[in-house]
Amino acid sequence: MSAEEIKAAMEEMESRNQMTRTQVVESSTQRSAAAELVSTRILYRILAFAGVPTFSGILLLPLFYVLRVTKGIEIPMWGVYLSQVFFIGGGLLGISYGALSASWDPMRPGSALGVEEFRINLPVIWARIRNGGE
Repeated sequence: MSAEEIKAAMEEMESRNQMTRTQVVESSTQRSAAAELVSTRILYRILAFAGVPTFSGILLLPLFYVLRVTKGIEIPMWGVYLSQVFFIGGGLLGISYGALSASWDPMRPGSALGVEEFRINLPVIWARIRNGGE
């Protein structure tokens, strides 16, 4: 090989190497944008499925007080406790359901309630638990 051929081969290798770096950066940027989109989707679902029941449970406490003081309606203590367990517990379950019912595919927005996404995502979680997180 002549010196010119070696120089041409080196330049070609360098351009290929530069292209590979560019592709890696673009791929990393796309993955980062997709991860941000999916995590935003999950956050909104958690806020909806956990926030609404929890906030409702918190609003029931003053409502029970107002009913007792202004209307004279006495709600039994077990009823207050039961309502709090139901709503606050529903909020805790809503955290898990919100994360599992979001579409983890950045190209698919998913449905409003996320039942189909939940059926898709739950086996993925179970498989990872069984395989030790791999």
